[in-house]
Amino acid sequence: MNKPLRMQPGLSAEQVVYGSELLARQDDEALSYVICPDLFAHGMQRTIVDDVLSAFKRVFLVVDANIGAEKIQSVQKHFSGKATCDSVLHVEGGEQVKNFDEVVRILDWLDRGGFVRRSDVVVLVGGGSVLDLGSFASSIYRRGVDHIRVPTTLLGLVDAGIGVKSAINFNGNKNRIGSYQRPTLSIIDPGLIDTHDVDQIRNGLCEIIKAAIIGCRELFNEVHSNRHELLKSGFYGTAAGISIIRRSIDVLLREIAANPEEQALRRSMDFGHILSPLLEANSEYRMPHGLAVVKEVVFCCRYSVRQGYLTNEQMGRIEALLTVLDIPYEEPLFEDPGFMREAIAQAVRHRQGMLHLPIPRALGIPCFVEQIDDLMERSC
Repeated sequence: MNKPLRMQPGLSAEQVVYGSELLARQDDEALSYVICPDLFAHGMQRTIVDDVLSAFKRVFLVVDANIGAEKIQSVQKHFSGKATCDSVLHVEGGEQVKNFDEVVRILDWLDRGGFVRRSDVVVLVGGGSVLDLGSFASSIYRRGVDHIRVPTTLLGLVDAGIGVKSAINFNGNKNRIGSYQRPTLSIIDPGLIDTHDVDQIRNGLCEIIKAAIIGCRELFNEVHSNRHELLKSGFYGTAAGISIIRRSIDVLLREIAANPEEQALRRSMDFGHILSPLLEANSEYRMPHGLAVVKEVVFCCRYSVRQGYLTNEQMGRIEALLTVLDIPYEEPLFEDPGFMREAIAQAVRHRQGMLHLPIPRALGIPCFVEQIDDLMERSC
């Protein structure tokens, strides 16, 4: 179970021998991902993906039905040597799929298919909800079996497809029941992104911008420099687009490597995720996750400016970037004392009575706010 790629420690990234394929090389305890542009469209003759799959006899393929017939066909064709018709399961994507009934459906399918713990692998292809659902099911079947993630949205490429967390919703609460288990491999193919779904691209960009502001000035500059290209079809298959994806992933993995099961409650990647859960809940989860995150990001950046950390010029660049991308970032609820009290109360309840609100001390450098009264005064 969980057969990691055998990698050379100390190398952060390198070009490998398989053409344009990029392999992230971390130590064996870190996550493994590989960037394979147009892997499923063109079918490279030999890739690191094949090397990983060679360790398994069969592939059990869970596919998001929402990615479209053409992409489903391409994915199934790629894995056809190890996946039979009986070992392909189609799941309707979307947040509503993250429930116990769907978990049991996957577990029953694995069991009836005779899944062998030490020789078979689950491959999950789809948006973040399908990856969350399938990863959670994989983590509890036979106390955890190997799984490979293949995200098909920009948000999935830089967030849900990477990392160790998986979860389903419960009792009206998002991600209330979950687990920690790293994937055997995450396959990042920008060619799977539906670039015609501009709202999904914006949703992913919100997470990329968040990571850039709190964790990597170079990433922010790169995103800002390409701001007029970010919504264009095909951009994420270009060298600039792949570079942005890779930097975003590396910012996230840097934190995961240091705190894989989130025992430390001060987490810079929680930037935009402390107050925004209540925004999502108040909208009955109609507000896209990325948009809720970026609204909190802007609120926290403005607080940082008032504290004398971020400069007005830096704040202007952030707002100008979001404006160019047509991402609405104003949120009047952050000026509502009642909303703020409830959002802060929820946050501290899950953080041992502390707020641990990440804000940028400078672009790419985090610090944390604990002074709840001061935050309330500044927001009202």
